[in-house]
Amino acid sequence: MIKMNFSFRQSVQGGALLLLLALQSSAAKADENKSKSASKPKKETKYDRLFKDKKTETARSKFITVHKLDNKIYLELPRTLLKKQMMLGGTITSTTDPTAVTVGSTSSNPILFYFDIQDSSVVMKTPNNVLFEDNASSPDLNEALSLNYRDGIWQGFNIMAYNNDSSAVVFDVTALLGKPTNLIPVMPTKNGNYSVKLRLNQNYRLFVASKVSTQISL
Repeated sequence: MIKMNFSFRQSVQGGALLLLLALQSSAAKADENKSKSASKPKKETKYDRLFKDKKTETARSKFITVHKLDNKIYLELPRTLLKKQMMLGGTITSTTDPTAVTVGSTSSNPILFYFDIQDSSVVMKTPNNVLFEDNASSPDLNEALSLNYRDGIWQGFNIMAYNNDSSAVVFDVTALLGKPTNLIPVMPTKNGNYSVKLRLNQNYRLFVASKVSTQISL
């Protein structure tokens, strides 16, 4: 009887030792795998390379994020906002002579548009609101209307990258927003008896050069 108890105790001790060795082996493998993953360098994405080692000014919001770097302007647009209609316009925020231009005024109607991705570009499309397809009498007529009254492409921009979780697209809008453009006229061409002329220079700064024939230099 004593011998049987002794054998059972030996068996239990042996089983516990084997279990302890198995646990130690598993823990060692887990530490090894963790060490390998920690030492493995993180893969650099196109989004990371776009901003790497560059002085960047960023304005973030829940709507659109704006990046300025290398004298270029990039928009980071959430893909959930694609095909959502927006409005774009420009107003005067400051002036050197309020008799020439008025702060807060605008010289053109805002533009109704939406962003979309087409091929490898982000495009701004203007909705074609001339005709409504709801009144079409047949599916064939609906298809014909969609082919002949498509939304027009107003501007196109190169896609620079997608953010790291691909939830937003980054594209270059310098041509549209980086300097004054006739596409979004902000300055009036006339104010009372004065004509207002727009002239560009490298400084992109506004000043009134003359009251007789008011000139605005940028």
